[in-house]
Amino acid sequence: YNPLFWLAVGLNSFLFASLAVGLAMLVKSHADQSLLTSFVITPMAFLGGTFFPVDRLPVWAAKIIFLLPLTHASKAIRQTAFGASPGCFSYLLLTAIGIILFLLALKCVGQARD
Repeated sequence: YNPLFWLAVGLNSFLFASLAVGLAMLVKSHADQSLLTSFVITPMAFLGGTFFPVDRLPVWAAKIIFLLPLTHASKAIRQTAFGASPGCFSYLLLTAIGIILFLLALKCVGQARD
């Protein structure tokens, strides 16, 4: 695999690790954690182009799903694994969302510490 593949994997890992830390600081019980998994992670996994191509969805749904970070991570990882170039937009979006989620996670950790 080429460096772009590993960059996409790293950005995806950073983004979702930051999301997980932020959400972990917000939940008060295991039931809350279960709700977050049910309403955030699971729909993103099924709708983010991981299991089926997004371009086969209706146009309105594809536009909404285009905003999900997992859509861009799946696209970048899949295309680089097969030797294609996904373009820099997916990498820029993953980086931007990852930085935002990291800063939010830092804020949540700081508030939980107090």
